[in-house]
Formats: sequence, C-alpha cells, structure tokens
Amino acid sequence: ILGNLIGALVARQRFERAREVALQCPQRLGRLGLGEQLWVSLDALALLHLHEDRTALAAQLAGVADREFEIHGQMQRQPNEAVDRNALAAGLARRLSAAEISRLELEGRRMGLSEAMARAFELD
Repeated sequence: ILGNLIGALVARQRFERAREVALQCPQRLGRLGLGEQLWVSLDALALLHLHEDRTALAAQLAGVADREFEIHGQMQRQPNEAVDRNALAAGLARRLSAAEISRLELEGRRMGLSEAMARAFELD
C-alpha cells in the first residue's frame, strides 16, 4: 500500500509528500521488509531521486528495478508501474546520453537488493 501511495503521489507530481511517505517506510516495515515489500516501487523511488537531481542513482535504481521484475518472473509491469517506468525513462533520456543510461543501469543490475533499497530510501 505504501509503495502504491508513493507512486500515486509521484504521478501527481506531489514529490514532497511522496518523499514524506517514503521516509516512513523503513520505520513502518523495518529494513528487512523493504526489499520484500517495496522492490516493485523502485521506479517511483527513482523518480523521486531524479526530481532531486540524483540522476545517476535514479538510473542505477532503474537497473535494479528491471532485474527484480525479471527475477520475480514479471515480464510486464502493472499499468501504474509501467507509467512510473516510462516517466523515469523519459526523464533519464532528457538528462543523460543513452550510453550513460545503459552504463548506470548495468551498475544497478549488479547492486545487491539490500544496498539498492537502502540507497533508494536515502531521501533526507
């Protein structure tokens, strides 16, 4: 539910409120529950980082998200998740070259889920 709320707030460009909700997730779910519960929200979290000019991290989180969807056998994202991913791809393309996006996404694919989730929630 928290992940969907973050995504909905990001989609409405209510970035500050989305950030506030995201900051509550580690407290409410605990560090161990973040990866299990919120990996599907990595694209929305990456959009928050993109909005805060953490472009490299946003691209890395996109790579982690792609890997996690594959690992979990979800070859297609749900409609709301696809909207987040498309917005993220467009935002990254406006700021980085295709080669840089690919390089950073590959770095993200190599990142462990625990590390990725910890970095995704570094919003304060």
